[in-house]
Formats: sequence, C-alpha cells, structure tokens
Amino acid sequence: MKSPVAKAEMLIRRPVAEVFEAFVDPAITAHFWFTKGSARLEAGKSVRWDWEMYGLSMQADVLAVEKERRILVGWSAYGHSEIEFLFTPRGPGETFVSISHRGFKGTPEEMTEAAIGSTEGFTFVVSGLKAWLEHGIELKLVHDRFPDKRVQA
Repeated sequence: MKSPVAKAEMLIRRPVAEVFEAFVDPAITAHFWFTKGSARLEAGKSVRWDWEMYGLSMQADVLAVEKERRILVGWSAYGHSEIEFLFTPRGPGETFVSISHRGFKGTPEEMTEAAIGSTEGFTFVVSGLKAWLEHGIELKLVHDRFPDKRVQA
C-alpha cells in the first residue's frame, strides 16, 4: 500500500506575507499551533516545537523555505515524515494555505490512522490560524483537543 497523504486547506483573508510569517515566526505560530518554537524557520536549520500542555516536543528539520510560497519540513513524528506548506495569493488580501503531510510508516492500518489523525490536527491548525490572523482570537484548538492528556503545571 502506498503511504496516504494527509491534507488540510483554508482560505485566510490576509496577505500572503502575513500568512507565511505566521508559520515562520514561532512567536506567532504559538497563537494557533504549538506553545513554543526554538527558532524561526530557515532552510537547513533544525528547530524544536513544544506543546507544553501535553509535555510533548518534536524536532523539525527545515528542508526548504521559499519566501511567501512554500515551506518543507522533515518531522520526527511517524518515522520521520514530511510536511509541506503552500501559500497561494488570491488577490491582495487573501491567501490559500495548503498543508500536506506525507511519509507515514507502518502497516496499512497504522498509516491510515496516522493520516486521519494528521488531517484532523492540521485542520485545527488552519482553523486556528484563520481565527488568529483574521479576528485576533486565540481558539486554543490544539490545546483543547486532548484535555485528558494535558500535563498539570
């Protein structure tokens, strides 16, 4: 079985430069995805993303950054998979964001389950991104996804 591809997409009513920066700058990304990132995304760098509420961290190897167009990272999840972020301008104040996650390993059932979970997770990411950039609202979708798995501070 060929490894499935998880995908989540959303129109964000903000200019492409602003939407792209939201993924490159961990101080912005922390409003809709992880709680802390070790550095800005730059090609050739490895960064650490933390979800402190779950006591979880992942390494991301930044494989490519094409300004305001594309980001490709190798992720330590699922046996080192790849996530590609595409940014397509749709007029002066809109950007279509497409996130694809590929390279799942395991049995067909394990790969399918991972792809479904990743699709769900990245749907939360683009939905949270939309709320943050368009309305300044931090929905905490990722934070609240697994309330029973949160680490007590």
